[in-house]
Amino acid sequence: MSRTTFRPLTAGEEHLFTGFGQASTSGVGERRRTVEEELATGLYRPDWLWVAERGSAIVARAAFWAPDGAPYPWSMTRFDPGTGPDRVEVGAALIEAAYSVLAPPEYQ
Repeated sequence: MSRTTFRPLTAGEEHLFTGFGQASTSGVGERRRTVEEELATGLYRPDWLWVAERGSAIVARAAFWAPDGAPYPWSMTRFDPGTGPDRVEVGAALIEAAYSVLAPPEYQ
């Protein structure tokens, strides 16, 4: 099995996030805006969209949100650990990797 890499997207790679499949709902309400709309309004930034990759395949994803202009994301609003047998471990590792970069220094 290929090694799993956890990383944020760079500008122009948004298709990796949106191409993974239908966005999951949060459990507290349906998402009324698409990822593309959230990016266009500045509520998402490419570097706040994280993916887990195995080779060239995306196996999990997470999106972090904040009001336009905020220096750090306020919350994780989309999370999809995938469907693999190791999805719990991959999802947890993805969140850990993202938070180690995205959390303000006083919370690390």
